[in-house]
Amino acid sequence: MIEWNEMHLQIREMMRRFVESEVKPNLEALEHGDMPPYDLLRKLYRTFGLDQMAAANFDRRIEAEEAVPTEPTAEAPKPAKKPAAKKPAAE
Repeated sequence: MIEWNEMHLQIREMMRRFVESEVKPNLEALEHGDMPPYDLLRKLYRTFGLDQMAAANFDRRIEAEEAVPTEPTAEAPKPAKKPAAKKPAAE
């Protein structure tokens, strides 16, 4: 059996509180399509800092792409294609 550490237990408790306070009161509307889940998901992301993590990851990726030299470089030669294997002739 897996032993959860203190951090895992805290995350589990936070998720339970979020579901109890935000999802359960709106469960009927969510299930029947009366309430789109987008605002609720945005709140979930904000509550757990996932929006900031995604923004930071996006910024790092943009910086990495901009760090690529703009000077033309020689392209690596493409490997030659292997000829297709011939099927044995039917007798």
